[in-house]
Amino acid sequence: MFGFPVIETAISLTFIYLLFSLLVSAVNELILGNLAHLRAKVLEESLEAILSNRDKGWSPLARQWDIVKEIARSIKGLGIGSSSTTPVVTGTQSAPAPKSPATTQLADLLFEHPLIKGIAPVGNRCPGYLPSATFVDAVLSIVLAKAPPAPAADPPNTSPSPTLADLRRALAIFPDEFAKQVLGSLWLGVNDLAEARKRLEGWFNDSMGRVSGLYRRYTQVWLLMWSTVVVLLLNVDTVELTKRLVADSTFREAVTAAGTRAATNSAFSGQGAPPTAAQLQGDIVNLQLPIGWRWDTNVFPITRLVVTNPAGVLTNYFTNAPVYLTSWTLARPPLPASGMGWFLKVLGLLISIAAISQGAPFWFDLLNKLTNLRAGAKPAPKTSN
Repeated sequence: MFGFPVIETAISLTFIYLLFSLLVSAVNELILGNLAHLRAKVLEESLEAILSNRDKGWSPLARQWDIVKEIARSIKGLGIGSSSTTPVVTGTQSAPAPKSPATTQLADLLFEHPLIKGIAPVGNRCPGYLPSATFVDAVLSIVLAKAPPAPAADPPNTSPSPTLADLRRALAIFPDEFAKQVLGSLWLGVNDLAEARKRLEGWFNDSMGRVSGLYRRYTQVWLLMWSTVVVLLLNVDTVELTKRLVADSTFREAVTAAGTRAATNSAFSGQGAPPTAAQLQGDIVNLQLPIGWRWDTNVFPITRLVVTNPAGVLTNYFTNAPVYLTSWTLARPPLPASGMGWFLKVLGLLISIAAISQGAPFWFDLLNKLTNLRAGAKPAPKTSN
């Protein structure tokens, strides 16, 4: 036996929260990343603010509504609920749409640069992630494209590479005044083009902290919503889990061992490739967690639903047999039979929602601390004389 029941229970609960946090994060990334393209939108707005002084100043409520509209547009673009009629071609060809006037602001020029357009999602001007080296190459290319010919008095540039003098001449006539002030301040006192690149890259990396903070604030509401859906759908009750962990030492030891292994797994830390939904499902199934709903007909006297299992044998859906939900085998606890039981049920669900919405990094860090605490609390092995 492992011993230290309190620490083992804490490790087990932390590991369970970590599993479901990863599941919620996967759902969140699927919706906000692939449908709403939220990372790309936040990065685009941040670059517009720092390069061309165009800060939209989204309020949290306005941003959430914008996310909902973007998800709806993406679903509509997939063809869900829309007819696939072919447009009628007439004999007269419509005139091409007039081109928008050429922009002079650095943010717009950046989004039109081939290095940026090539990695942006379809229908978006900005990628969800922009490497700093790519950003620097694109900005320098845009600025240097405005460089006038060198004065006759200057020594000729025999190198095929641009020089710092070329960069300064180009910046002096750059049409975006705000960007000119920003870049001029960054490159004040630099001695060569390499130093100018280094300063621009460092400034960009520092600015990305703002992007990360904005993204976390926008997604926190959605993490809470997905946590609520998962907890209520699967009946992830912290009170029920704690009772089972305290009462069943074999179950507690199994979950503790799984949590200890996860503490050294890069897939759970966020450093390596994240676990897939199938892997998370396997972990939850193998642990036989007391989750899921069991509708007892003694409590709800409704007509029993009879279904056919894969073997062709009729089974009662409302019996105590495990329920199969997309191959998830759930060891379902019984429903509460008293008012106090329902109070504890609601309390357990609320605790689970609040815990899971904290995110996987929080629970992974705590899991590491608890496993280290447990390892340090183990008594030293006895040595024979």
